[in-house]
Amino acid sequence: MPGNTSNRAEEAYLEARAACRAVELSLDATETQKAKARAASAAMWAAYSQGTLDSFSARSDLLRKLIGALDGVIATIKGGQTGGLLGGLNTAVSSINKLLREEDEKNGG
Repeated sequence: MPGNTSNRAEEAYLEARAACRAVELSLDATETQKAKARAASAAMWAAYSQGTLDSFSARSDLLRKLIGALDGVIATIKGGQTGGLLGGLNTAVSSINKLLREEDEKNGG
């Protein structure tokens, strides 16, 4: 992910939302899985809209909340017939985890 850390955190948020949206729109996802994806999207929006991404602590907090929301959707999908959706969700979590590690290293965390 090129760019400054604020832009990268925003890109991570957008990637996470897109992964949840794929679940919401999937013909294979159950209503429970879709509801979990909608709830995760709402939680991610709440975290994203709470402030600026200019500070390390704000970015780290957002990234941790994104990971938590996505992990909840992943847990719901693992047992179902929608394994194809896991790729997008896992990719989002992996890229967010990578960004969080880079942020921690850069800021002495």
